[in-house]
Parts: sequence; structure tokens; C-alpha cells
Amino acid sequence: DALRRHDAIRTEQLQLFDAAESVAREVEDARVALDVARVRVVETADIRDAADATVQAARETESSARSDALRAEEVHAALEGRAHALQALERERVGLAPAAAKLLRERARFGDGAILGPLSDYISAGSLPAALIERYLGATVHAVLVRDRAAADAIREWHVATQPGPLLLLPVDTSFVGAAAEPSDDLATLVNATDPSAAGWVRALLGQVRPVEEATAFIDARGAIWLPATVAGPGPLRRRAELTDITREMQSAAASSRQASEIAGRARE
Repeated sequence: DALRRHDAIRTEQLQLFDAAESVAREVEDARVALDVARVRVVETADIRDAADATVQAARETESSARSDALRAEEVHAALEGRAHALQALERERVGLAPAAAKLLRERARFGDGAILGPLSDYISAGSLPAALIERYLGATVHAVLVRDRAAADAIREWHVATQPGPLLLLPVDTSFVGAAAEPSDDLATLVNATDPSAAGWVRALLGQVRPVEEATAFIDARGAIWLPATVAGPGPLRRRAELTDITREMQSAAASSRQASEIAGRARE
């Protein structure tokens, strides 16, 4: 009996040793796993911090892009409002000389094609050149192009009968003898004649005319010096030049708005 108990105790002791070793191995494995987990916690914390920073940067980019888009939309809206106002002035021909405006309203009485329209309808220039041209031409910028001398005679009779005020007629069949054939640096080179009918009168009125002393005076081909009056406000040439500039700015503002919206969309994604 004593021998059996001894053997049982010995067996139990060996089992306990095995169990202890197994537990020790599990503790070691747990310790290693804990160390690995701690490293992963640090790594994921770094990843989380980087992700938080990326999200914050994206939010700032989105906010900035939305602000840029809003500003671009506001600029576009303001430009569009200004363009509509100028277009309304153009349609109503606000600022056109009273006699020229009256003639245009009654153009049908002279027959189709007798009255082409104001000279300013047939020429264009940039903002700065337009100011120079209007400063030199003065009231002449409201001159009306007509088909020929016969149309001019009919209009003269109407003018005598109605007395609408000063009116300058430019017959497009006029022969311009001695007109400058070669381009120079005169006012005519600053103007684009959008119709051949106006080209001859552009050379006749503006050819060999040059501004001097910051456009406080103009000298023509004869050497005559013209001292212009102060222009109260923009005329049709400057109005159309401004419309052209505004249209270009509107296109730029629309492109900026689209770009900012795209950037904001990418930031949100």
C-alpha cells in the first residue's frame, strides 16, 4: 500500500511539474503577445493620429475650397449683374445723341438698307483705346452710317422738317481720296472695323491722328491741334469694351468656381 501511494504521489508530482511547465509556457506566450499588442497599440495610435491630421487637413481644404467657390460665385453674380445692366443700356441705346436715336426709330421711312446704324455699332476697341477714341471724336462717335448720298439727302429733308438736333451722316459710298494706305501708329490702328462699310470712315476720321501729352491734345495730318473737352462718362465704345472685359472676367470666375467646387468635392471624398 505504501508503495502504491508513493507511486501515485510520484505520478501526481510529475503531472504537476508538466502542468507548471505548460502554464509557464502559456505565461511566456501571453507575455510575448502582450508585448506585440503594446507595439501594435503604439503603431495604430500613430496611424490614428496621422489619419486625424489628414482628415483635419481635408476639412480645411474643403472649407477653403467652399469659400473660394462662394467668392467666385459672388464675383460671377456681380459681373453678371453689371453685364445685364450694360446690355440693357445697349438695347435702349442710352447715351446716343437724341437726333441719331430719333433717326434710328424712324429708319423704316427711308427704305430698307438706307440707314446702316451708328458708327459705334461698326467699330470696336479695347478699354483704353476706346477712351482715347471717344475723347477725340466727341459727338462724332454718334455719327450714323447711311447707304449713299441719296439717302443722306432724304434724311436732310427729314431733319429740316423735324429739327431733332445736331446729326452727322457718313455715306458709305464716299470715295476717300488721298487716304493713308499704309498702317501707322495713329488712332485708326487702335480700332477694329467690324464691317467694311465703316473701314473708310475709320481711316478718314482717325487716320494720322495722334494723341500727345497723355491725350490732353490730338494732332491730325494737317498739323491741327485739337484740345478735347472733358468727357462726362463712357460712351458706346467704352461701354462695349467694358462688356467684352466683363464677359472675359465672367468666364474666368466661372472656371474658378468650377475648380474650387471640384477641389471641395475631392476633399469631401
